[in-house]
Amino acid sequence: MKIRISPRTFGAGLDISTPLETYSTKKPLAPFGDTHVLNSRGTQVARLGPESLFSGAYNIIISGAGFYRFSRDENSKQTWICRGEGRLLQVSRTRRVWIVIDDAGQKVAEGSKARFASDYEIALVDEAEFKLVMCIFLAVHFSEGQSAGIPD
Repeated sequence: MKIRISPRTFGAGLDISTPLETYSTKKPLAPFGDTHVLNSRGTQVARLGPESLFSGAYNIIISGAGFYRFSRDENSKQTWICRGEGRLLQVSRTRRVWIVIDDAGQKVAEGSKARFASDYEIALVDEAEFKLVMCIFLAVHFSEGQSAGIPD
């Protein structure tokens, strides 16, 4: 399955396109509030937000699927960890490519960022991981440019 995350042409937020459905984000006016991920019917499917005002960690809450924490791995500048619900996913970055690997060492997804835009193209290996992978890449997007976040 292919996922595309891109900024809206008009207005705040992001559009998330998949072959099956279109999703969008609704961001609060405050810079430290939670972002809501909505499906095309307007139903919230996930929520994510910074752990605190100055933190590079994000809390991810997926409707019906649990709570996860996304943060930088303490041992590497190019690795991030998403932990929750008894699972561990590792996100590694090389240049403009991110690879998501599960705790069994299997590749879950691979994504890349457009060179001159803020668009992400994601190839999902396991469709069952769709919502979590979508939220991981949203956390990557939101943390870009922050000193505690992902460097360019």
